[in-house]
Amino acid sequence: NTISIIQGISRNMTTLESGDAKWERMFKELCAYKKEYGHCNVPKRKFKELGSWVQWQRLQRKGYGTISQERIERLDKIGFVWNEYEEKWNKTYKELCEFKEQYGHCNVNENKFKKLGMWVSIQREQKKENKMPKHRMDRLEEIGFVWDSGEKKWEKRYMQL
Repeated sequence: NTISIIQGISRNMTTLESGDAKWERMFKELCAYKKEYGHCNVPKRKFKELGSWVQWQRLQRKGYGTISQERIERLDKIGFVWNEYEEKWNKTYKELCEFKEQYGHCNVNENKFKKLGMWVSIQREQKKENKMPKHRMDRLEEIGFVWDSGEKKWEKRYMQL
């Protein structure tokens, strides 16, 4: 759960090294990581200390701790992603826009385009269950996203009569 994660990260961040020195060291490591990999989304499994530090920065910004405005600005300057889930959603949304540009619609065949097709299905399900944020719904509707693919198929066949 979130509290045990926070406690573990907080404990790791306060041992031996002073807070400011540790932050500076980790920030430099993050800059080096970004230079090598092109992003700041450090996988915790592969880079335990740096990944934990990145997660801790996000948690502090969410209010589970405190982070100075100066540190926020420094992280922003290198392209730090505060909400990795929103970032992933935006990336897949862009893929859907490219799909629509190529095929003229947003009805992705899940058998042919597995990952994107599953994402489209999840979007429909989230809307159906009233779990989709309005800003996402608006963005999808802007590109002509069809919420009920069955209804669209029926209309298309009806027009062919």
